[in-house]
Amino acid sequence: MARPDPDPGPVPGDLTPWTARSTRPLRAKRGLTGRCPRCGGGDLKASFLDLKDACPHCNWTFEREEGYWLGAMVVLFASVEALYLAFLLIGILAWWPDVRWNVLLYAGLAMNAIVPVLLYRWSRTAWLGLHTALFPAELEADAASRQGIG
Repeated sequence: MARPDPDPGPVPGDLTPWTARSTRPLRAKRGLTGRCPRCGGGDLKASFLDLKDACPHCNWTFEREEGYWLGAMVVLFASVEALYLAFLLIGILAWWPDVRWNVLLYAGLAMNAIVPVLLYRWSRTAWLGLHTALFPAELEADAASRQGIG
């Protein structure tokens, strides 16, 4: 049985700052599990490859500024390369001393073509979680405050 999230999300009329509602590890965990790091709400996917523009639960805008998703690309690249390295090491150890290099090459090429597509949306939520864990002030920012309205 899954344990409930210690921070269930927004409560109507609650004026507590978002940074006080959750811890840094909790925000990182939420992002790594594909949920909104700010409120913990799910259902963030707009399509197979894309996120919604804002969280449907707390209305927090995901794209903080132009070029924001560069961090998600770094998360995706690091994840794909870590998986490839693990695949390569397991393959070498499994076939040692007669390593089947051709099998590892072609399977690795296929893996490096398919895995980034499968992990693309996850890399974005993971980046949101990691970024808000490192820079919690981003939780208080929204579209109005970035435009100087609020």
